Amino acid sequence: MNPLGRQDARPLGRRIILYTIVFSSVITLIISVLQLTNEFTDRHSAVKRQLDNLEILLPSISESVWTFNEPQISLALQALTSMPHFQEARIVTPEGRTWLQRNANSSHSISRSFPLERETTTGRVILGTLEVVASIDAIYVAVLTLTAEILFGNAVKTFLVAGFMGWLLHVLVTSRLPPLKREVEAVLEDLGQPPAPDGVSSGDELDSLKDSVSHMAVRLKDAIGSMKMAEAGLQTANEELDARVREKTAELEESKKKAEDAAEAVLRSMGEQRNFLSMVSHEFRGPLSTIAGAAQLIAIYGRGNGELDEELAKINRAMARMSNLINEYLNEERLDSSASPLDAARFDLGALVEESCAADQFSAGSRPLDIRVEKDVFVVGDSNLIGIAISNVIDNALKFSPPDSPVTVTVGRRPGHAELTIRDRGPGIPAGERDKIFEKYYRSIKTDRVCGVGLGLYLVKRIVDMHGGTVAVESPPADHGTAFTLRLPLAAD
Repeated sequence: MNPLGRQDARPLGRRIILYTIVFSSVITLIISVLQLTNEFTDRHSAVKRQLDNLEILLPSISESVWTFNEPQISLALQALTSMPHFQEARIVTPEGRTWLQRNANSSHSISRSFPLERETTTGRVILGTLEVVASIDAIYVAVLTLTAEILFGNAVKTFLVAGFMGWLLHVLVTSRLPPLKREVEAVLEDLGQPPAPDGVSSGDELDSLKDSVSHMAVRLKDAIGSMKMAEAGLQTANEELDARVREKTAELEESKKKAEDAAEAVLRSMGEQRNFLSMVSHEFRGPLSTIAGAAQLIAIYGRGNGELDEELAKINRAMARMSNLINEYLNEERLDSSASPLDAARFDLGALVEESCAADQFSAGSRPLDIRVEKDVFVVGDSNLIGIAISNVIDNALKFSPPDSPVTVTVGRRPGHAELTIRDRGPGIPAGERDKIFEKYYRSIKTDRVCGVGLGLYLVKRIVDMHGGTVAVESPPADHGTAFTLRLPLAAD
């Protein structure tokens, strides 16, 4: 008879292997389902995002439909169906006119409709509908292929792990149970308690060992009862303490991770913004310089041609507007960058105003200014930023006032501060918009025909605030025109 009462070889090992296979299979199946679900969702979402991104093409397609440019429409539909996943693109007008480009049909697809609209002098006109169908057959094929790979790989790993666990259990546990049982039986004999007879236990090795230990536990129960109670109390206290420590540690780790992720996201976003603006500056300034050089050559060789001079003036105004737009975005980036602190120094505000006006770099073109400057009005600050604020206010006054009306620029000393006022004779600013004009990207309904992005006055307000000053706007309803007043602290003598 086997000393452990076993009828089969290593029943405990077989049970552990079986349980390991079942448990590992269930866990693997759950993980595989989640992984495949996420894979399908990610691929499906990518196709949806690709459909959403088509909105940037709608203006050009709408323009082609408006002009009934058949070659351009066909080219646009071919371009859409040549994109990944897109199998059909159709344009339908309210009059029943249809343009269609289609590839092979698929079993599974998603579609999206986009309205084609155009803004006219009479309002928004509905030109038709762009319908795009995207195939997702490739997603199903990819997910099914991945399913087969995952199931096969996990099955192999499960059986390898189960076999290793069985071998490891035999080496570390079951091979050591017989000597342990004999030692327990020897302790029972010393206590005057006969060991359990062979063959009583019908379980595995652990069941047989448990019977022997149970006999010994009965004899020792009274002697160690009080010790167990004390140990149980201490263990409970330790577990509660460990649980609280783990809970607090997890909370601290989560808070730390959230803070680090937030800081990293902010730094990444700022870096991407700076890189984008640098790229825009480089990409736009090069073509602008080329256009400017070409315009100068045309002006030299076409001197005396009145019609050519007028067209060159249009080119120069367009380049000035584009340069002003780039400068506004770059100026905003400089203010937002923590790596660019104020370069504060003492300077004459009147001289800076005269220099800004003499530079004549306004997007509205060259116009005479009525400049009235008081000498020796010194302030402390970043003269470059203050110059940007001055140029923006003057540029606004020139853009939003009639070409033959005067624009007055005055600089004077007031008690405790320097005062700069720019006054025009334009249409004025409604009372309800005077607090909004300094908001980022805000543009008045009266300025929708004038080039701009709504950053000029926003930058003026930020720059003046950074220097501890104020900006005020006056636009009396009885008197046409607007006056912007910038007040900055005077420099100490």
